[in-house]
Amino acid sequence: MEYHVQTYIVSTKSFVDNLVIEEVTDVYSNGTFEFNITTVFLNFSEISSPSTIFDNLTCPMLFYYIPHPGKEVVDRQIPLTLVNETGNYYVYEGVSYIGYVGLRYYYYVNSTGVPSRIVIYQIGENGEVVSVSTYTLISSNLINSEEKIILPPNLRPASGITYLGNLFPSSLTNTIGSYIVLFNIIAIPILIVIKRKLMRKY
Repeated sequence: MEYHVQTYIVSTKSFVDNLVIEEVTDVYSNGTFEFNITTVFLNFSEISSPSTIFDNLTCPMLFYYIPHPGKEVVDRQIPLTLVNETGNYYVYEGVSYIGYVGLRYYYYVNSTGVPSRIVIYQIGENGEVVSVSTYTLISSNLINSEEKIILPPNLRPASGITYLGNLFPSSLTNTIGSYIVLFNIIAIPILIVIKRKLMRKY
């Protein structure tokens, strides 16, 4: 699956554009599957190396797929609760906190179980919206087996996340909110991978 991710930074009225790509690479008899996640940083024409994640086949914790949409509660790493339903179209909400900063997630899902849109609001410690990240589905071979990943040309290997400091003024990068913004934009996939690899060791 491929998503275009656009993050709007409220304080600077700036946009950061990424592609997030999930590709299933193997399915195992013990009820788990393996997939790679790759991020394309469109503002910089850079692409990350794919990272491997293992997930539950019947109830994915991380992969962008919700089996049996319509359930009131979906058990994921960030649990989701059904907040709206119109025909075969469902809206789920999830909330997580990092210190005093909140992340509020909305998954828009139809009967296929593949989210057509995911919106993440980052809420600052005073209740203000710091950033809004919108994931828009570009392609999914879970819906259409003929669909392929679409990559822009002339991508370079990603050089790391430190260059993001050039995108934002120091007034933003010196606040805790800025670190959560950067976490929301890029570091979530990286930290998830690290956490999963550590869990596999024990």
